Amino acid sequence: MKKLKLILFDIDNTLVFGESARKYYRQYGPLLEKTISEIMGISMEQGQMIANEFRLKFDGRGEKAFEVFDENMSMWNRAICSLDPFEHIVPNTKVSNILTDLKKAGYVLGVVTDGPTVQAYKILKAAGIDREVFNIFIGWEFGMKMPKGGRKDVYKKIISQHNLKPDEIMMVGDSILTDISPAHECGMQVLYINEEKHNLFPTSKTVDDLINYIN
Repeated sequence: MKKLKLILFDIDNTLVFGESARKYYRQYGPLLEKTISEIMGISMEQGQMIANEFRLKFDGRGEKAFEVFDENMSMWNRAICSLDPFEHIVPNTKVSNILTDLKKAGYVLGVVTDGPTVQAYKILKAAGIDREVFNIFIGWEFGMKMPKGGRKDVYKKIISQHNLKPDEIMMVGDSILTDISPAHECGMQVLYINEEKHNLFPTSKTVDDLINYIN
């Protein structure tokens, strides 16, 4: 295995986690159901049913409904951006220090998120994380669609653009579907953030223990 050079992070429930973050992210559920019902011109109950259906199919990611139904993401992006992270999320000095130490140690750091970039910046700021610590920052802009190949295409582009071998890169995230499996299929190292151990992938409860998983 090559020596690790680049570490990519998801934001939600990975870099930003804990009770204060959960309070913020709990707002996403009803907001998603409302947005689906408005876009599709259906009742709130029907919107909730569709959201739940896609949550079951896609590792809790009900927003995949927009992609499957080929709906524009702009309304969903605007809905997310209407939320104020500073109402709930509090700074996490430990995570900020971990990122700073990794940067000083020579690792290249990046973010890959499915959320709007402008909101991702606000979430990180609320968590006390300087976005300038990241050399790479990939998020979704208003109206932008996921590449046909999904996250695999995103990871392949990063590998190519930075002239790295896949196993010189690690993806750290809390979603098997969007963060971990596509990265693993590309040959990248992975760290799954979850309370329960996974039988296929290295798992840590939080990024606090990241140093124990990198080489």
